Amino acid sequence: HVASDDNNNNPFNIALTGMGTNGPPPIIGVLVDLSKNASLEASDVAATKMLKALREHLKVHHEAVQKAGFKVLKSVDVPSMLIETGFISNPDEARALTDPKQQDNIARALLRGIKAYAHR
Repeated sequence: HVASDDNNNNPFNIALTGMGTNGPPPIIGVLVDLSKNASLEASDVAATKMLKALREHLKVHHEAVQKAGFKVLKSVDVPSMLIETGFISNPDEARALTDPKQQDNIARALLRGIKAYAHR
């Protein structure tokens, strides 16, 4: 089901019935592409601001934003990012993730990243 959703070429859920045998007008594809490109660019800017805010107060594993084709990162209407704050498979990081002080540090860094993006 997710694979078919990923391949869905109509992210706006536009009613395309009754358009004849030729399918939707070409402008629909152009508008979808423009929206996807704008969303990807906004996501990259937001993720870069977030990484900078996290790096200022926390240990990070990567110096640059990493990119992936996950479904949750393909929104066409809002900037999207996936933030890994630690790995539970690493005992030290798992312990840190349960520490209220570390949770507060993470939350504050995330808030700074959101504010940096919102005030750009």
